[in-house]
Amino acid sequence: MKSRFKKEERYNQLLDLAIEIVRDQGTDALTLISLAKKAGVTKPITYNHFSNRQLLLFSLYRRCDEALSSQMDHLITNQSNNLKDAVTVYVSSYINCIETNGKLYDDIVSALKAYPEYASVENDIRDYYCHVIEKTFSPFVVPDGYKLTKLKLISIFSITESLGSYLKENPQNKDELIDEAVKIILSICNR
Repeated sequence: MKSRFKKEERYNQLLDLAIEIVRDQGTDALTLISLAKKAGVTKPITYNHFSNRQLLLFSLYRRCDEALSSQMDHLITNQSNNLKDAVTVYVSSYINCIETNGKLYDDIVSALKAYPEYASVENDIRDYYCHVIEKTFSPFVVPDGYKLTKLKLISIFSITESLGSYLKENPQNKDELIDEAVKIILSICNR
């Protein structure tokens, strides 16, 4: 194993290991000390990257959101020629992410909400995804004269989030769920 990492490499390594801890043992097992032990580094190294457990949990939460956003950007750029394509990429990416990382993400957000300064993290999640949706759909909506208002963005996110929750209980309905979500979101965008 490589002993000396650049700061960004170490940060990413620590986040990777933190995800392993959460997946294997749950969020209660994730502390800066347990992370240092898993990484085989001294405690000050983990404290240097994450001054406290809250910041570590927040960094994990942000990493999940940014990974999904990056994946969508790539797919939109390479696979979307119109609004329907963009909506399909958005819904499929979101649903696939829920399918593979939903429990991990939910556990991280729940643990984060235990801290008073992050009690409103669900609003932050909503606002983050509204921004992602606007960025993703705007190239295809604006030329046609439609406007993505804040209420439309919140509606789109709420629909996707609700259907993602439904998928956790009914994974056999994934394709049908994606098709229905695309139709509903297109109808919202085209108003």
